[in-house]
Amino acid sequence: MQPKSNTQFVRDLMEFSDFGGTAQIAVLEAIRVYTKMVVDQPRPEEDDPTAFLSKQLWWDVNADLHRQAMARTFPKHSEEIESELNKRDAVHDAGKLARQMQELSEWKKRDL
Repeated sequence: MQPKSNTQFVRDLMEFSDFGGTAQIAVLEAIRVYTKMVVDQPRPEEDDPTAFLSKQLWWDVNADLHRQAMARTFPKHSEEIESELNKRDAVHDAGKLARQMQELSEWKKRDL
């Protein structure tokens, strides 16, 4: 038996859980929370050339996934979220980025 691909594994988590749709919420929330943890840290300035995976690339991938997760979680605010997260590209100060991400989390308190 051939092992599942990552895509098949995630699909199975989303579609065949004993917990039904609640599992989908858990998977999406896990993505949003983990990616937020990554982007709340400063983007690495330098990479280790011997590393298997670039720390900068890892941060950038998580920033993109977080952007998508936020837009999915808060669809009524997706344009505003996209605008704020696009500012990340122009922000080099990690403190500013962390404050922006904190502001985004405040959208949970808005009328969705």
